[in-house]
Amino acid sequence: MASVNNTQIIITSADSGPTTGFRRTPAPDNPESFYFNHDPISAVIHADDGRRYKLENASVHLTDKRLVLLVQPNLYSASRRHSYHESSSVFSFQVDLFNLASLKWESPKSKAMQLRITTCQQETYIVQLKFSKADRARQNAFKEYLEMITSASVSRRRSVASLNSAAPWLQDELPSYGEALRQAPAFQSQHLSPSLAATHPPPPAYSC
Repeated sequence: MASVNNTQIIITSADSGPTTGFRRTPAPDNPESFYFNHDPISAVIHADDGRRYKLENASVHLTDKRLVLLVQPNLYSASRRHSYHESSSVFSFQVDLFNLASLKWESPKSKAMQLRITTCQQETYIVQLKFSKADRARQNAFKEYLEMITSASVSRRRSVASLNSAAPWLQDELPSYGEALRQAPAFQSQHLSPSLAATHPPPPAYSC
């Protein structure tokens, strides 16, 4: 499911280069691989229940587990001579990629992207992201990572669904625990050994 203001974060100083102040980054959910990190962007999130969140001067983070948007506090850009401050109580938006029913996106404008996210709980979010004009290459890289991760997610769901469909057949064929102990030689010649069966339970059902 998607969550607002539930992302664990790490605060670091950002006092080198043109930007000074403090920066928020997602605390790693180990093991986790960070594929894409970028700022600044602006984001508007529309939930299907009518809620609307606006994140100005935010950062986007894409990992093998989640998509995270974070508002960056009190950043000062020396090149733009402008100070940014939080104007909303919303500082984070996160979507668990293992809980996606679908993820589609389009680019109606050169600097903008629109993501349509549906979770396994049938919650739908429209996420509008705006990159700066100078970051067009980074925007294209973000699209490529989205394609890679969504393809992997679909493949994973199909694999789990295939294993789950085979699990009842395996359970019907396997003898009871008592029978396995009494008929260990015969059982082991036709099925998994009791020790192997005990350490390899059927996979859990996927939430979708």
